[in-house]
Amino acid sequence: MRFLRLVRGAVGTAITWGIGWGLVGIPLVLWEFLAHWRGAHLPFNTVFAMVANFGAAGAVSGLVFSVALAVAERRERIETLRWRRVAGWGVLGALLPQLVWLVGTGWGAGPAALAWWMASGLAIGSTLGFTFAVGTLAAAKRAISVEEPRLIR
Repeated sequence: MRFLRLVRGAVGTAITWGIGWGLVGIPLVLWEFLAHWRGAHLPFNTVFAMVANFGAAGAVSGLVFSVALAVAERRERIETLRWRRVAGWGVLGALLPQLVWLVGTGWGAGPAALAWWMASGLAIGSTLGFTFAVGTLAAAKRAISVEEPRLIR
């Protein structure tokens, strides 16, 4: 039973992070396009693919975060988890898939392009990983702190 609960939590975290990163990716993709492709036509399928890539990166990062958190903090309860440790696991969960992707695909680019991709991707990824990890912990703590449904009077 515990294993199924962990799998359900990991899948839920991956889906939540994927949707969130995809939504964050929309203005970033539009900014990237406007900064580098002035006057060019913006095909919808290109924007959709780039936003979907953000969402996929978020889903993988959320999955890595939840697995790392479950393994490293297995003896802790949600109430006793420390914010800084969870934020660190979120940054690790966001950076690890990006580093694997950069090593796997980035070596063909020139050094300037590789440096730009590493700087921007790692900065954005670590910021999103930190933010989403802290938000995930806040939501989890909020969910367990509510013992009874509050009635509207």
